[in-house]
Amino acid sequence: MYEFNPSHPIDERLIIPFADKYLYKIGLSLTKHDSNDKRKWIYNPILIFITISLFISFKIITLFANEENEYIFIVLGDFGYFLNIRIHLNLTFILNTSLAIGSQLLYYCNHRNGIKPTFLKLFEMMAGLVTPLSIGFTNQTEIISFVKRLNLILKLLKMNTKVIPVFALICPLITYAMKTSLTNTILFGLPNGILFANYCLYFWNFVFFQIIYFYGLCYYLKQKLNENYNNISQMINKKRFLKIKQIIQTFDSILSEINEYNTTFWSIILLLFWFAFGSATVVILFITIFLPLILIIKLIFVYILVLYLSIFLFIIFITSSLNSRVNNSYKIFNRLFISFIKNNQTFYYKRIITKLQVFYNKLY
Repeated sequence: MYEFNPSHPIDERLIIPFADKYLYKIGLSLTKHDSNDKRKWIYNPILIFITISLFISFKIITLFANEENEYIFIVLGDFGYFLNIRIHLNLTFILNTSLAIGSQLLYYCNHRNGIKPTFLKLFEMMAGLVTPLSIGFTNQTEIISFVKRLNLILKLLKMNTKVIPVFALICPLITYAMKTSLTNTILFGLPNGILFANYCLYFWNFVFFQIIYFYGLCYYLKQKLNENYNNISQMINKKRFLKIKQIIQTFDSILSEINEYNTTFWSIILLLFWFAFGSATVVILFITIFLPLILIIKLIFVYILVLYLSIFLFIIFITSSLNSRVNNSYKIFNRLFISFIKNNQTFYYKRIITKLQVFYNKLY
């Protein structure tokens, strides 16, 4: 059994090291938490921006290039040309890049304007830096369950981070080896394969880590709302309204917290995400259904389509779940106010009757 006290950091066995620093370590966030924060050189934000910009520049050039000039596609690494899906694949890359570069620019602008990612306080709690009580998260069972679940997801993500660049490197090399000469494979296929592998690494890091942080944030806010709703239900059932002001202030602080996260970061991130993933999913769906592809390539695109749809629907579901939970708050608050008014009326009339009886006894 894990030791738990909301006024103390979580048990050492539950702590997720660097849980609050992953966005910094992958080169997305520019906010240092302490002077010892370091990231690998490959995750330098400037290097990431140059890599993504260079890759997408090649795709824009080949998107409008003349198909009769095959050499330009070989030099710029457009392996979609050899698979006869050049336009659709390049459009997918361009849409994906809007999310990656848009995320970088958002974090950069916020950093320049002194806006810190305050939503990381939940993950500071998971890293053992702050107490659960300090962020209003006190349900022992939910905290233990959530930390374990998030720790497992992060382990799987870090494992996939090592696999994705390998497959991203292999795909262009195989295409070059099958469609061009050995010289072109070495001179152009290998450098473009490395560029593509780094692009995939950066893009999926940006996507998956932000999804995990957003999922954790939504879960945490829902639990805070649920705790507040439970307190209101108990208050209504027991008809004890001494802490009604505290309940209302707590709920107001939760809504203010949601609004802060929404206006500083997540509204823009979600806009970029829905535009990029929604549009890219449509393009991939078109490729999968309508374009003539060999079986192995079609199966790869089916897998990509399932992955994109799963991520897209997952984000929609967790977002709508939190939104629905907030919008339904008027029901329980309506019950609270009705019960409060009825109880106060009854109490008020009882006091009047008592006072009248005392006055009558004094007179007679």
